Amino acid sequence: FHPAWPDASGLALNADAKAMTSVDLNHDGHDDLVITVNDGPTRAWLATTNTPPFRTLELRGPPTNPHAVGARVVFHTASNATRAAEVHLGEGYLSQPSPLRRLRLPAGTTRLDVRWPDGTSSTHPVNGDPTRPLVVSPAEAEPK
Repeated sequence: FHPAWPDASGLALNADAKAMTSVDLNHDGHDDLVITVNDGPTRAWLATTNTPPFRTLELRGPPTNPHAVGARVVFHTASNATRAAEVHLGEGYLSQPSPLRRLRLPAGTTRLDVRWPDGTSSTHPVNGDPTRPLVVSPAEAEPK
């Protein structure tokens, strides 16, 4: 991260901005930026990058918590490296992140462990097409 003046950042907005969030608007695996403006149109910027896209992870919880808010996910690689993420909501003023979590998986990711909001845990293989969302629920866990 390098700080930049607004006119050099590419995001200069001469308006009364009220809320900002990131979301993959065009489903290319990269976060785009959306800003709402008081008494004005919503503005959006699409990410343009040559970096590898994010792998989308969708956790499916029970009917009372379908997006598994509160779940903790740990990714494991063949070299025993790990990365953790948590599903949460309400991280910005008048905005909310998508329940679909975009995570750049470490090279060689082989499995993920999920601690579900009800306290149970499950393990899931990471396989399939990396351009497609990885959908995980407790019912799809590997047998122990």
